[in-house]
Amino acid sequence: MEVEIIFFQKKYQLASSHLDKKLQVNSQNVSQIIMNLKFLNPLDDCEVYLVAPVDNWSDSPIFLAKLAISWAKLENKILIIDANLRNPSQHVFFNLNRDYGLTNALSDLEGIEKYIQVSVIERISVLTAGEYAPNPVELLNSKKMNQLIVWAKKNFDLVLVNVPPFLEYTDGRVVALQSDQIVLLTKFGKTKNYDFRKVVNLLKEIEKKKTGVIVIE
Repeated sequence: MEVEIIFFQKKYQLASSHLDKKLQVNSQNVSQIIMNLKFLNPLDDCEVYLVAPVDNWSDSPIFLAKLAISWAKLENKILIIDANLRNPSQHVFFNLNRDYGLTNALSDLEGIEKYIQVSVIERISVLTAGEYAPNPVELLNSKKMNQLIVWAKKNFDLVLVNVPPFLEYTDGRVVALQSDQIVLLTKFGKTKNYDFRKVVNLLKEIEKKKTGVIVIE
């Protein structure tokens, strides 16, 4: 497993959780992030990026949405999968139906397309969390989830998966096994060195994965 700092910018500001204001993100900073992420995928194939906060950082789902918006401007067809079944949020950012998404698709893979919602942002589709599920780890660790990931890679240019904090839940570790790349988000001045090292050690068991770290103020 390779771990590298792919972006460090103390002045990067997330600003707001509202979609209209998210478009005001510093495009130069996000472009730099995207360029560095591309180094994790030199073949330019469709990749599944697991985007996970190291700890309980509430703005990390906003960052994922901003990243998707900027990536879509490069004419990539993006799918966001909200696999944070404990505290889903992507439906809020893109004003979509939360109760018609991932958990539903996992029980009805033959008709997965009907659960994909097209956002108001061109080239961005979202698979929201879906109906409440009491067993998120079991669902995310299922063969159906793996089949869903395979389907997504065939139908999109890029897949971004949102998961809960790595340190608090095992959900992210389960999805990481099905992803191509892992992007860890840490909060400057908030994430403890001990916690970061703990996450890196957890990821060492996931072989042949490249892990990028984005440090944000």
